[in-house]
Amino acid sequence: MTDKVINKVRVLFSVIFLLLGLVGIGIVLKNYCFMFNMGPEMIPSHLFRFIWSLSSAVLGFAVLVFRIRYNPKPVFVSYLTFYLPLLIAIAALVTFVSILFDRLSGVTFFYFSFFLGFILGVLVDSFLNLVISSASRFWEK
Repeated sequence: MTDKVINKVRVLFSVIFLLLGLVGIGIVLKNYCFMFNMGPEMIPSHLFRFIWSLSSAVLGFAVLVFRIRYNPKPVFVSYLTFYLPLLIAIAALVTFVSILFDRLSGVTFFYFSFFLGFILGVLVDSFLNLVISSASRFWEK
């Protein structure tokens, strides 16, 4: 048995982010229930693509938050003021990148964007450090 104390606020936020992600996916699936039989007339709008990408990033972040549930640091402010806008930016980036490619306009978009958004949501801290280090190397030159 572990003697580590679980940070209940982190677990609560993990559940909240999990539910938000599932609600977003439910909204998209409700409007595109024939997602796997899409013809040209059922290509999803960009808003639903963004909601799908944001939901996958939020689900990935919920996994990250649950994995670090033993960390005793306070989290309330950082999750709402720092990580939520960062997840929105990641979802916008994933949506933009996947819209750039015409081959991802149909059902392939859902697979690609969910995978990419989920992975970036789990690795949000590493992603942020990568962006900062790349920007600092760019400005040094």
